[in-house]
Amino acid sequence: YGTDWERFVVEITESAELPEEEWRILRKRSETQRFKLAIDDYGTGYANTTNLLKHMPNYVKIDRLLISDINEDDKKQHFVKSMIDFAHANGFMALAEGVETAAELKVVVQMGIDLLQGYYLGRPTFDILQEIDTDVLIEEREGRTIPEIFAENGEEYFRTKETELIDTLSEFPPSIIS
Repeated sequence: YGTDWERFVVEITESAELPEEEWRILRKRSETQRFKLAIDDYGTGYANTTNLLKHMPNYVKIDRLLISDINEDDKKQHFVKSMIDFAHANGFMALAEGVETAAELKVVVQMGIDLLQGYYLGRPTFDILQEIDTDVLIEEREGRTIPEIFAENGEEYFRTKETELIDTLSEFPPSIIS
């Protein structure tokens, strides 16, 4: 892979309990070699808040079980929104895993999610996405584009989010965006 470490993200599964010394070594290496750290499947493991507070990753990947049907569950919305706000307040990004419907996409974008992952946006691939497939930009059941769906927040809001998303997607390896 050469020496382009800035493009690498090491994902730590939330359920994995690394000894403190291993976390220290991993953090030091990430700072020295300039790769990023992500806590994966956040919201499903034990003591996950403790790990998040203690290790302050570059990214937190919110588990798909919390994203699934989030548009229909006020409790999930409240919990996920607090995760996103916490991430932003502490200088790291939040990624929604498992976005599979336009309704889920709408809710998490309105909450301020930084990154998205899921079959609704694209199938896993080894190629880095340069843009969102136009098929994703059409809400199949209603025949409306996502910008139209987001019109209630203003067109500029969506354009800003779309540009941020496309810019961000091009920065990461496929394991983060697939």
